[in-house]
Amino acid sequence: MFTGLVQGVGRVERVRAGAEGGTLEVRCAGLPGGAWEVGESIAVNGVCLTLTGWRGEVLAFDVLGETVARTALAGKRPGARVNLERALRSGSAVGGHFVSGHVDGTATVRRLEAAGRDVILHLRADGEAGWAANLLEKGSVAVDGVSLTLTGTARDDFCVNLIPHTREATTLGTLRLGDRVNIETDMLAKAARAAVSGASGKKREGGGVTMEMLRRAGF
Repeated sequence: MFTGLVQGVGRVERVRAGAEGGTLEVRCAGLPGGAWEVGESIAVNGVCLTLTGWRGEVLAFDVLGETVARTALAGKRPGARVNLERALRSGSAVGGHFVSGHVDGTATVRRLEAAGRDVILHLRADGEAGWAANLLEKGSVAVDGVSLTLTGTARDDFCVNLIPHTREATTLGTLRLGDRVNIETDMLAKAARAAVSGASGKKREGGGVTMEMLRRAGF
């Protein structure tokens, strides 16, 4: 479990990815929390990966075929910057929102709009993204592992505001048109949607979650 509060920005050293999976090596930027432990979970651009070893500041991870298919990690090249966060520890403050590191899919940057000191990041879900129905305005979303608030949603299009600190402390400040990012929708929205689907007796693939649906489901 993570919070979406990035603790450091690393650089990809080596990536090998195919349909059956692969490996990833990342040079970290002095992540907090003490000594490394083989088997611990670290979020790399929002993807929960298991640490399999390290040499100095270079961390090694195995990557599943599902991860290659569902995320943008396979498209990274040596030198690419990635957001890093160690798993949440018992007693730690949760300043962002609960993030599992299980990415729902990817989205593409459509527009970057200046708004005073902020930048509005406009995104479009890639492919047939049923998960986009979990995106609720003013709800939470993790973009490349960064906890953000949705400021607008319309079908598969959505946007978030990036404050100066977020742009400086994460990779989101260097995004360009056409870049792909990993998206994890809010687990509470997923639970609510599942409850609504169960209450109605059928699976809902579109239309999103409404306040009326939540009331009927007991939320």
